[in-house]
Amino acid sequence: MKRIRIYLFDLMIIVLELVIGFLLIISPDAFTRGIIIAFGALLMLFGVASIIQYFRTEPQLAAQQKKLAQGVGSLVLGLVLAIRSQWFVEFFPMLTSLYGIALLAVAIVKLQRIVDFLRLKQRGWYLEGIGTLLLTASGILLLMNPFKTVKYVWTLIAVALFIDAALTLATIIVSSRGKDDDGTQMTPERIEEKN
Repeated sequence: MKRIRIYLFDLMIIVLELVIGFLLIISPDAFTRGIIIAFGALLMLFGVASIIQYFRTEPQLAAQQKKLAQGVGSLVLGLVLAIRSQWFVEFFPMLTSLYGIALLAVAIVKLQRIVDFLRLKQRGWYLEGIGTLLLTASGILLLMNPFKTVKYVWTLIAVALFIDAALTLATIIVSSRGKDDDGTQMTPERIEEKN
């Protein structure tokens, strides 16, 4: 059970990569619209919470915090995003760049994992490295977008996510069976001690 807890974040990333990969293959436009709608819904929730907070706050303090303006602004922007999500997909090609930035951010987090593996002298760091290189290349590719058809880009990103998920799982398996420098078995307790 401790091993699962240690690798819980990695397992969640694997599931997320697989889900996003399948959604990108099935319908990249619907996936993008879904993200825009979800962001709009979060903005609307924030807006409603800000408006409620405004009316629950003492009038003099509320006048200084500007929660009503923040709330109404977030509510309106959230509604526009939720109602006009297709418009954003069609007229804002920067969304592809935002996906590229997100992939590069994940690659940076995975770079931390590689360095942790090297510092702990664990096996399997190279598997994580291959996945990180794929994510980095995919992120850069999305930022540059050399393809005329975005569908090819999304398929490439989905394949990279699948490969990275498989490599992350392989890294978990290899590192959980790894041995320390002195030849003793690396257990979850010993990993926690080294952290």
